[in-house]
Amino acid sequence: MSQIQTLVLAAGRGMRLDTLTRHTPAPLLYLPGGTVLDFLFHHVRTLTLGVPMVLLQYQGDDIAAHLGESYPCHFNIIPQTPPFTLCGALASAVPHIEGPTLVLHANHYYSKSLHDAVHAADPTRPTFFQAEESTDRSQIGAYLLPQDAFYVAAQSLADGDGATLFEQLRAAGANPLIRRVPGRAMALRTITDLLNLNRYLLVNWHDVLWPDVAGVGYSALNYSWISPSAEISGRTHLSFSTIGPQSQVRDAQLANALVFPHARLSERREQCAIILGDGNGRVRELYGNPAQLEAPGCQ
Repeated sequence: MSQIQTLVLAAGRGMRLDTLTRHTPAPLLYLPGGTVLDFLFHHVRTLTLGVPMVLLQYQGDDIAAHLGESYPCHFNIIPQTPPFTLCGALASAVPHIEGPTLVLHANHYYSKSLHDAVHAADPTRPTFFQAEESTDRSQIGAYLLPQDAFYVAAQSLADGDGATLFEQLRAAGANPLIRRVPGRAMALRTITDLLNLNRYLLVNWHDVLWPDVAGVGYSALNYSWISPSAEISGRTHLSFSTIGPQSQVRDAQLANALVFPHARLSERREQCAIILGDGNGRVRELYGNPAQLEAPGCQ
């Protein structure tokens, strides 16, 4: 599918995740073995879609630095210009679009079943990829657009999401299509979303697609992923938890936890939480919505 271009939209802040994204842009939030962007780039590389274009704005230098370190010479940067909306993002990309383009939102996760759906799609028709069991089109974060669809989006000043774009294209007579994708396909907009995806990946590790950097660190004995650069000491017990790079955990009991890189904690009992350091040696815990968490014991 080398004739199809790829555009990764990594410009937004993710305001509902402000407690995290004020320091770390949404594409660089951590998952088992890598960032959200690492998981997305692994899709792009596996699909063999050529060199992707990456649209940047909020903390764009940090994202570009991460890409430059992890994927040197394998991406092209496009700065987003106002308005800072989805249609504004697509308009910013118009000068670089030469044909059918797969658009991927960098704050979304998709199972490897996305590959079959993309290969089966008609590149001349706008096709939006939605989770098989979802009825919420705002969760759509991947779509294949012919070149003309970018011009339609560029003429709009409206804010919105994938659902809004779908309706704009339908109103313009572009005949967009929803294609259902098996497995997990979701936007990462809340603490709950991150915790649910963390558990999903750890439970289904041998069936999911993960980036090469995540190849070492998984333990099937306790369904956990521990970075080789993390320090685990004392009487620490983990289950369904991720321990990020350069973090230190001593005498702690963690269940369904996501420990971000560089966090340091000792003698703690935490479950169903994201744990991160504040840069001053202190630790913060962020909890999801108990009614929406999928892990037993978190409700």
